[in-house]
Amino acid sequence: MAAANSLKDGYCGLTDGSKAGQWHLPNVKEMQSLFYYGEEGWAISNTEGDGPHKPGDPFYMNYVYWTSTNSFYGRNEMGFAYCAGFEYGSTGYAEKTYEAAIWAVRGPKQ
Repeated sequence: MAAANSLKDGYCGLTDGSKAGQWHLPNVKEMQSLFYYGEEGWAISNTEGDGPHKPGDPFYMNYVYWTSTNSFYGRNEMGFAYCAGFEYGSTGYAEKTYEAAIWAVRGPKQ
C-alpha cells in the first residue's frame, strides 16, 4: 500500500503530473471493476475499455495483484488480504507475505 500511495510523476515512468497520495491500491471491488468478461480468456479489457485485450495493449496480466482489502481468514485475522487474477477474472486471498504485484489506480479511494 505504501508503494502505491507514494507514486507520483517521475516514478515508474509516470509523466502525468501526479503527486504522491493521488494513487492508491484498489480495494477488492475496485479491482473487480477492471475485469472484462466479454470474451473467453484473459479477463481484461482493451485500452479503450470497450472490448477484449488485444496485442499492443499496454497491460500484461500474468500476475496476481494485491488489493487493499483485508481478508479475515483463519486465526491470524490481519495476516491475509484479497488479491485478484486476470487469467480468469477471479479474486481470492493470500497471506500478506506472498509475493504479488500491485496495480495502483489514480483517484479518490472508494
